[in-house]
Amino acid sequence: ELARFTITLGVRETGLVMARLFRDYRPFSFFGWLGFFCFLIASAFFGPVLADYLATGLVPKFPTLIVCSGLYVVAILLWISGLILDVITKKHRQLFELMLTLFEEGTRREETDPSARDEAGPVDR
Repeated sequence: ELARFTITLGVRETGLVMARLFRDYRPFSFFGWLGFFCFLIASAFFGPVLADYLATGLVPKFPTLIVCSGLYVVAILLWISGLILDVITKKHRQLFELMLTLFEEGTRREETDPSARDEAGPVDR
C-alpha cells in the first residue's frame, strides 16, 4: 500500500514538474495545444447544432451553442496568451544573454587590466 502510494505520488509530481517546465519554457506550444483541444471540443459539440440549424432553420440546443461559443473564445484567448508569453520568454532570454555577455566582458577586463575596475564603475558581487 505504501509503496504504491509512493510510486503514484512520484509519478504525479514528476508529471506536474514536467508540465510546469513545458509551460515556462515553451509557452506557445503549451497554450497553443490547450487552445487547440478546446477548439476541437467546441467543434465536436457545435457540429450537431449546426446540422440541426441547417436542416430545420431552428436552434433547439441553445445551451450547447452557448458553451461552444465560450469554448471558442477560450481557445482563442489561450492561443493569444501563448503567443504573448512566448514573446516575453524570448525577450527574457535575450536580456539574460546580454547581461551575461556584459558581465563576462567586465570580468575579462578586470582580469587583464586592474585599472579598468575604476573605469567600469561599481560591480555588484
